[in-house]
Amino acid sequence: MAAPEGPSAPLNEDEALIPFNIGVAPGASINAKARGKKITNYASISFGFNQVYRIQGIDLSLGATVIDAELSGLQASLGFNKVTGMARGLQSTIGANLVEGRMIGVQGAVGGNVVNGVSRGIQAAVGFNGATELAFGMQAGVVNYANHLHGAQFGVINHGRRLNGASFGVINVVSREVKGAQFGLINYAEEADASVALLPITRRGGVHASIWTSDLALLNVAVQLHARKTYSFFTAGVHPLARNDQAQAWMYGLGFGGRIPISERFFLDIDNVVYGVHAGFSSVRAPTLLDSLRLRVVWKPHRYFGLYGGPTLNAALDVFGRGEQVRPGYAFSSYNDDWVTVWPGFVFGVEL
Repeated sequence: MAAPEGPSAPLNEDEALIPFNIGVAPGASINAKARGKKITNYASISFGFNQVYRIQGIDLSLGATVIDAELSGLQASLGFNKVTGMARGLQSTIGANLVEGRMIGVQGAVGGNVVNGVSRGIQAAVGFNGATELAFGMQAGVVNYANHLHGAQFGVINHGRRLNGASFGVINVVSREVKGAQFGLINYAEEADASVALLPITRRGGVHASIWTSDLALLNVAVQLHARKTYSFFTAGVHPLARNDQAQAWMYGLGFGGRIPISERFFLDIDNVVYGVHAGFSSVRAPTLLDSLRLRVVWKPHRYFGLYGGPTLNAALDVFGRGEQVRPGYAFSSYNDDWVTVWPGFVFGVEL
């Protein structure tokens, strides 16, 4: 990482140093006595609008403030802050902050923050954060955009072209690659290491089908959404063959898991599924909750075909306090009390 630039060079003939400035506008301020020169202030206070060449200290305005070349310190206003060149320090406003060049520091706004050059630091806004070039650090706002972010995004909607790090939001969209993880309700990426969401969509990971049998149900089907190292799936199962209505059941669930490569064709999957289970087929009652932790060894001789199998650990919960737990599937030995039934099981299936 390159070190920040050092102190500014000595003033040229067309520049002027005015340590302290106060006024209501560029023409109605102490700076006006050096009209036509590029002015540097250590401290500036404006009750309206201020524009100055360089600030090495503090620039405060009730309206808006514009710095043409360089900020080293604090720029704060109620309306709008802009740095056309390099910004090192803090921008703070109720309205919007804009840096056209490089930024090293923090932008804080109620409205929005934008950096059009390379940035290192934090953007925090109630509204929008944008970094149109390479960004290192964090964005936190309702809507965040980063062309290429090394760091983290926290927002309702997070968007970007490339992400090296993590994004946390309701909707996370990266048009190219995620080297890291997305956490949200809906995630999209061209390709991602990990995607944790109700709908984790990656173009290269694709959509896969899975069919299996288990101790819980004779027939199970699922739709799987894969990233490189994680996957989510929606599943449904039915167990029509049993000695009593309690073992006969139909169920549906949502699962999430991780994939560990063992070799080119063998993988170890660890996932967890939460089911809603309905006993019998003659009537429909509120579902019983069932949790299944699965350990699967996967053999994939082809990209679009795999076989898998392994042990499971299942727990049925009597969340309604009815004094019963629906125990679907085959009747193996199990542990149970008034609220929970726990038993080991198995899974064998095909992945397409």
